[in-house]
Amino acid sequence: MFTLLLFIVTLASGYYLLMPFVQQRGFVMPVFRSSANGDQDLEYNKQILLREIKDIEFDYDTGKLDTADYQELTQEYKLRAASLMRQMDTGHPGGNGKSPAVNFCAQCGDAVPAEANFCASCGSRVRGGDHEG
Repeated sequence: MFTLLLFIVTLASGYYLLMPFVQQRGFVMPVFRSSANGDQDLEYNKQILLREIKDIEFDYDTGKLDTADYQELTQEYKLRAASLMRQMDTGHPGGNGKSPAVNFCAQCGDAVPAEANFCASCGSRVRGGDHEG
């Protein structure tokens, strides 16, 4: 009887120890806020996106993400972060109403000086903040 109990406990322990290594986990999108206090929500959402970008980079560096997933997720999050920062700088109630001194590349999401014709990161042609191809 003791041997059977020991076998069951060992089997259960092995199951709980090995499941994280064999279980597939999907990518979970972060929860964003949206309410009447827009500036605070934009800042909160920006911080979430920047933290997620760092997490994606860490996962890639440690081998948890392959190159294709890393590039796809990084591009998506950088574009979302750039959009949020644009909202914070222009046109959003409570913002300063000034145009930003930089534009953002529509291809990779990196900041591009307003007078630049090409993105320094990906080489895409940029004119007035819009991606030309």
